[in-house]
Amino acid sequence: RSFLKFLYREGSIKSNPAKLVPTPKLPKMLPKFLSVDDVFSLVEKPEGIGFLPARDRAILELLYSSGLRVSELSGLNADDINTREGLVRVKGKGKKERIVPAGRKALEAMKTYFIERVLLKKKDGAFFLNRNIASA
Repeated sequence: RSFLKFLYREGSIKSNPAKLVPTPKLPKMLPKFLSVDDVFSLVEKPEGIGFLPARDRAILELLYSSGLRVSELSGLNADDINTREGLVRVKGKGKKERIVPAGRKALEAMKTYFIERVLLKKKDGAFFLNRNIASA
């Protein structure tokens, strides 16, 4: 189709026969999603105390309550989180910035995680740290 369009534009052919052929329409598939029970069991999964369980709980609660994309979550910095007002500043697709509310449980989990994070002497920069930074 594209090649014939190119040939027509260049004057190599007098008409584009592909214009007469209809483009096949594929059905749009809905994305797969987790059941409510699956979500609850996933959010309750991180057990224990300390940096990693606190981080994992905060990540899962924030994803669940706010509907953030994983790429948006991984781009969060410490100064993007406002636990007092319950808001998160997100840089989404196309570098567009928006403010997203976080649920009560997500805020509690983020506060707990932030305490663990401060104990590692990490007050700014990326909000969610990986295990390598945590052990450094």
